[in-house]
Amino acid sequence: MQHAVETIEKYREVLESLNIATIEVRYEGSGDSGEICYTGYLDKEGKEIWSGWAHDKGNIFSQTEVKDACLQCFRCTKEGLLPIWRDGSVQDLVESIALLALPGGWEINEGSTGSLWIDLSGEGPLIRIDHSWYVMTTEDYVFTSEGVTKDEAT
Repeated sequence: MQHAVETIEKYREVLESLNIATIEVRYEGSGDSGEICYTGYLDKEGKEIWSGWAHDKGNIFSQTEVKDACLQCFRCTKEGLLPIWRDGSVQDLVESIALLALPGGWEINEGSTGSLWIDLSGEGPLIRIDHSWYVMTTEDYVFTSEGVTKDEAT
């Protein structure tokens, strides 16, 4: 999470120069695969600037290039994980911030879904995440001529 906060602060001026006050990111993942599905950008009055499928390349945020704005990978160092960046778009930057902020394992096994908000106004928390884990449960039932009962032996 610290890397996400540091990245927002580093690029705050870039985001604010595009009149962005709030960013919403929706994500979903399971089976060792995850995706940023939706991104929405709001101005200071709460008016939508743009929203839609996160991989849509036909918007200003996908077309505005920013130096070192896209998380490429992490390098292990004695001090911990160090993010490695490459040039990318504002959309790449927002997706990278989301990936840095999301709980570890959000895309693994049953996975999870949720929304993340970045608030640049200073009025609320900088990052808020509404996160739901998918959980798999099993129940066994026995079917007999007398009816159906839950199998308590398992």
